[in-house]
Amino acid sequence: MAETAGIIGDPVSHSLSPAIHNAAYKALGLDWHYCAYRVEKSDVKAAVRGAMALSLRGLSVTMPHKHAVSLLADKKSDVVKRLGSANTITFSDGEIIAESTDGQGLLDDILDWGLIPVGKKIVIIGNGGAAKAALLSLANAGAAEVVVLGRREDAAVDIISMAEENVKYELLSQLGSHRDADLFINATPVGMGGNADLESSELSGLKSIFSEKHWVLDMIYSPLETPIMKTASRCGAKVRNGLGMLIHQAAIQFYIWTGCEPPLQVMWEAVLANLKE
Repeated sequence: MAETAGIIGDPVSHSLSPAIHNAAYKALGLDWHYCAYRVEKSDVKAAVRGAMALSLRGLSVTMPHKHAVSLLADKKSDVVKRLGSANTITFSDGEIIAESTDGQGLLDDILDWGLIPVGKKIVIIGNGGAAKAALLSLANAGAAEVVVLGRREDAAVDIISMAEENVKYELLSQLGSHRDADLFINATPVGMGGNADLESSELSGLKSIFSEKHWVLDMIYSPLETPIMKTASRCGAKVRNGLGMLIHQAAIQFYIWTGCEPPLQVMWEAVLANLKE
């Protein structure tokens, strides 16, 4: 019997997840299918209940539904409880199980890149959902210090309460005081779509901070080389976009639903082929 999984979001037509998952199913000879479903905010509960009624095995969840889906869950992972959002739901024995694979996906990609977080100072720019998932994962992976930089003073309590003593929150204006960081992660939309001019953004100061000692990861993957990556490269830093995080978080979902080891190389090839089309 064929199995079905999918992704819900709004918008969702641009998602690379169907290409990633379907290529993995095909590679392992699994009779599974993965589809994208555009769901408006007002329809999230009906969509999730309908997916369970139709015997889907699970759903990936993208913006703007991650928080709403976490509220619908019968069971939540510890990470979901702390984040207040989920990017993965599984339907099992009439229950909705919510998990978050973003943070672990980021960590897996950083390790693949060759950077071991243990003992490192990491600066995360942005304080949205992606930033929170990153800080929780990296703080618990042995980082010496994780600094989250955001625009709002009132975000400090929310950020610091999520992780351990090695996490702190500062305003974005303090960016210049963290030249001693090992890894910078951009978790803001600056540069998304290739339209932003870094010089005119709040992150323009990065050009005077980056050096050959830094690792710079931009969670954005469209364009493949973002303005921040270009700036970091010119300064000699090692750079990486968000594709690896996307693939690794999908790989964890794949394993949760199928119980099979994900074919990572196939998933990479599917994404790169899709981007060339």
